[in-house]
Amino acid sequence: MIRWRGLSHLTFFIFLSASLAACGLFDNGGGSNAGEAPPAELPDTHITSNPANPSASASASFTFISTVAGATFECSIDAGAVAACTSPKDYTGLADGTHTFNVRSSDSAGNTDPTPASFTWVIDTTIANLSAIAVTPRDAAVAQGGARQFIATGTYSDNSTKDITSQVNWGSSNMSVATVSAGGSVAGLAVGTTTITATLGGVSGQTTLTVSATALPRTGQVACYSETGANRECSGTGEDGERQAGVAWPVPRFVLLVDPASNGNCVADQLTGLEWVRVPDTTLWNWTGNPSVFTYATAFDLCGANDWRLPNRRELRSLIHYGQINTAAWLNDPAQGFSNIQGGTTSIYWTSTTDASDSASAWSVYMGNGVTVGKDKGISYYVWLVRTPAIPAPAAPARTGQTISYATEDDGALQAGVVWPDPRFT
Repeated sequence: MIRWRGLSHLTFFIFLSASLAACGLFDNGGGSNAGEAPPAELPDTHITSNPANPSASASASFTFISTVAGATFECSIDAGAVAACTSPKDYTGLADGTHTFNVRSSDSAGNTDPTPASFTWVIDTTIANLSAIAVTPRDAAVAQGGARQFIATGTYSDNSTKDITSQVNWGSSNMSVATVSAGGSVAGLAVGTTTITATLGGVSGQTTLTVSATALPRTGQVACYSETGANRECSGTGEDGERQAGVAWPVPRFVLLVDPASNGNCVADQLTGLEWVRVPDTTLWNWTGNPSVFTYATAFDLCGANDWRLPNRRELRSLIHYGQINTAAWLNDPAQGFSNIQGGTTSIYWTSTTDASDSASAWSVYMGNGVTVGKDKGISYYVWLVRTPAIPAPAAPARTGQTISYATEDDGALQAGVVWPDPRFT
């Protein structure tokens, strides 16, 4: 047995290591691998854009990148030869059917991506491509604090159309004026104008939205009357005819919508922003029947729109001209653009607002003289449908305040109009 006397631990370790190394049993770091660089990282290729799958186009374009700077690329499609290429790589005249694109990258040392990036897709040129998006309502308006639903309709290369409201990406060019939800619902925040845009697959459509302040309009009365009802000079009377307080009426107030979708069947009120049926029919309806007035309104489709509804009390009364003996006759004048408005002593039109003091009754308006009375919901009266809003308006009606709903799509359910401030009174 060998005895190691007088050696320090360090000296002993060095001696033992050298002995083991000589026998090939210990690698002290001085072998053939010492000082060698680690293996080079192999390139990894990624496709960054590609055609839709399926695609109706006989052309295709690809972009791609590599994880290695300064890499070169080789591409192939289907069973074709591999050839040098650069990004983007375009193909044209491809046949209908399944195609596969491959791309690989190599570094300057010649190391090549062992797993090329690949994309497989189907070409079917009979599939219609989205070619245009229409956003409606056109050139719409909403009162500050109000809301408005927009619809996106796609037109395809085969001339078919489809509601794509839930598929598009919505945007507002001025978020301080109005915001728009993922479903196309707009909230008016401040007075001003913004552009509402719907985009899908690189195709966009847009319309203008105006957010306006709300104020009471003038009544239309310009004459003054004595206590006996005779006309008199207005100066100094303090009557409505002298003061004419409120927002002035636009001239003309009513505009006939003559675009292809409307075909002259609808009229826009430039004072309130409401859109009305130009020639309401004379069918009588009630609240409680089956079908009811709300069934009629829900199924109504005119001027390229299906969001017609029964007007609330404020909206229907906004049409009354307090300077006219008979508002219906004034509305039926060709200068206003309406026709078939009933104005006799029994010509009553329903509103969507329930009489809160008697929920079995709803408010109705005599379109001749503007008298507003509660009537039993089971009685049948005329109906004049409305949409909101159609165009920018200086005097959009405020809500009625009714929040309880007594029927589907009544005033309490829809709460149409400008939202009341909270608190309203200060």
